[in-house]
Amino acid sequence: MYNPDHFRESDTEELISFIRSHPFGTLISPVAAGMPHITHIPFGVHQMAEGAYCLRAHLARANPHCAALEHGARALAIFMGPHAYVSPAWYTVAPAVPTWNFSAVHVQGPVRLLSAEESLITLRALTAENEAHVGGSWSLDEQNPEYLARMVQGIVGFELQIELLEGKFKMSQNRSEADRVSICEALESRPISDSNSHETAGWVRHIDAHRRSGSR
Repeated sequence: MYNPDHFRESDTEELISFIRSHPFGTLISPVAAGMPHITHIPFGVHQMAEGAYCLRAHLARANPHCAALEHGARALAIFMGPHAYVSPAWYTVAPAVPTWNFSAVHVQGPVRLLSAEESLITLRALTAENEAHVGGSWSLDEQNPEYLARMVQGIVGFELQIELLEGKFKMSQNRSEADRVSICEALESRPISDSNSHETAGWVRHIDAHRRSGSR
């Protein structure tokens, strides 16, 4: 993706944290001819023994996308975070034009298909993480083993190895501090139901804090 230096995020832990917070992604696999396969699914972050990260997820076995994941095929996963329109009326200087602040992370790499046992482990981890997020207690381990076995037969689990991890956090870094303060105030004045605007303001402040600390 087009990613100017002032919007680029390359810190691995920051990007992995972003994926954990925004796990619903878009999986894209190229094909020899025609349009690529595209599927929208939740992903889980898996840390391997050597400390490196990979992504794990699954598709319905009936999904034609599954065929594109065989034999070490490569794939792209895209994760989107908060985004919001930014009006030039919010800037402290003129002239200016409208823009859109947004956050996105791309992951590229080869795919490895998971065994039935690995797929069940992945489902268990993904379910536990999301149940905790909603304050629930539903567990795969409490379900009928025969039922679970049938369900696992209906999916194709896979692992996306991370060869390229790229983040773009376009949060008005190219504007002055006064402009960024004004942008945050305008976004935070939106109705509370406009969660994207409020979260985007939080990200502008988050990026500013990193820059002031010298970690960016």
